[in-house]
Amino acid sequence: MASKFWKICIIATLTLIVAACQNVRPIYNVSDRQFSRSVKNLSQQELDDLIISTGLKRGWHFRSISSGVLEGQLHVRTHTAIVRVQISQEAYSITYETSDNLNEKSGKIEHNYNRWIHNLERDIATAVLKASQD
Repeated sequence: MASKFWKICIIATLTLIVAACQNVRPIYNVSDRQFSRSVKNLSQQELDDLIISTGLKRGWHFRSISSGVLEGQLHVRTHTAIVRVQISQEAYSITYETSDNLNEKSGKIEHNYNRWIHNLERDIATAVLKASQD
């Protein structure tokens, strides 16, 4: 009977370990995503400001590194993600820089990070499209 108990404990432990490992995914970067329409009517400063205000809606805090290059930080509970956003009138990129408490290792990271980047990517595309129509 004790032997059966230990077998069940080992199987349960292994199941938990496998489940925990599945929360780690390859880091998602956005590379030169083209805009669906021309944004030539927006200046570089307007694009930078648009990224800052768009990111703020989801808790991202951006600072300008140079014209068209921003560093963004997101703090969620005990997690921190830092990204670099490069934007021009043709395209934009979002690149992982560093993180805290997201278990980044060997190009993989907790899956929540990728969700945050997908949301930021979609929000930027939507905001730029709307601003270019005004």
